[in-house]
Amino acid sequence: MDILIRMMSGGGQPSDHGTITPLSGSDQTPISIKNVQRQGLRCVIYSPKPLSSGDRIRQEVDWKRRWDHMQQHTGQHLLSAVMQNRHDLKTLGWGMGAEEGMNYVDLQRKPTEEEMQAIQNECAELIRENLPIRVETPDDAKHDKLPGDYDKSDGVVRVIHIGDLDTNTCCGTHLSQTSHISLIILGSTQSVHGKNCRLSFITGDRAIKLATSSVSAISSIAKILSSSNVPSEVVSRTTALSDTVTDLKRSERKLLLEVAKFESEQAIRIIVQNRMNAYIHRYDGNTDFINKIIGETRDVLQGTGFVVVIAIGEPKGSGPVVIVGDQVAVDAMAQKVKVVIKDIKGGGAGGKWQGKVKEWTNAQLLALKEIVES
Repeated sequence: MDILIRMMSGGGQPSDHGTITPLSGSDQTPISIKNVQRQGLRCVIYSPKPLSSGDRIRQEVDWKRRWDHMQQHTGQHLLSAVMQNRHDLKTLGWGMGAEEGMNYVDLQRKPTEEEMQAIQNECAELIRENLPIRVETPDDAKHDKLPGDYDKSDGVVRVIHIGDLDTNTCCGTHLSQTSHISLIILGSTQSVHGKNCRLSFITGDRAIKLATSSVSAISSIAKILSSSNVPSEVVSRTTALSDTVTDLKRSERKLLLEVAKFESEQAIRIIVQNRMNAYIHRYDGNTDFINKIIGETRDVLQGTGFVVVIAIGEPKGSGPVVIVGDQVAVDAMAQKVKVVIKDIKGGGAGGKWQGKVKEWTNAQLLALKEIVES
């Protein structure tokens, strides 16, 4: 290209997207460009269709994407400047989120809640001040952190100035004034690389869209909870609901274990009194239910020649089959199970065999009951 209008991937910023439209020849269909990379001082554009040397073309940049990237990148410069200059929080690295996702900056420590609120307020104030942003390419710019394949003697080093607040080398695209950032919203933090902290953030139109969708989500949740739209009340109601669910799950587990004990006693009674195998089927059993039955019956069944077969699941759903008892009897029953449930796979030892059924049918459940009790 004799004139290049696309930003390459680099500096934490993804490349521009756009189109190249051939103006020579009969096929002037726009070619979608979604990958632009730097190789040394060369900008390499990856095109899904070939172009010939000398072709006249029209280049168009996906301006919505470019504007979003400028808002995120300039927002990061402003955020990092505020954190370092006013709160001694140095940015160790950063990454731009894809499309509408959150960005992040890596810091040497976790900021306090008070610091995060102050940082967000200070960024908002500087955005309102509408500081000018200018780009320079001075000959004496620092180049100690340039990529190894970048030849400073033939290229330039771009320096981004945000008013008198911040000066930093950067290869990315930037806004012309801080008011174009619109706003900066700080998100959550997480520990990375030992004591370092990763702080998520979002800016500009992307932040407005996130705020709008968040308000909508809170309203929807509030309706479900019969709550007001006040975030603190929604959180309070959600926490109370979560506590209730936890209590219910605890009660359900206790009741299910009581049912498992009852089923175990019933199975042992059938084996002792009727001298026959016992079958237990439950739609909603789980691992705790199965293990309780195994614990209650395995030792009692040793040497009896009988087994307890446990089936979990309902028609069209998946679930396990567990056989407990004397090992010889367990192995014999496992072979019978494989006959009526063709695709079951499993194995076991020590008085237990377990297999998995991908999708139960009514016929399989009936056939399994028949072979166990016959």
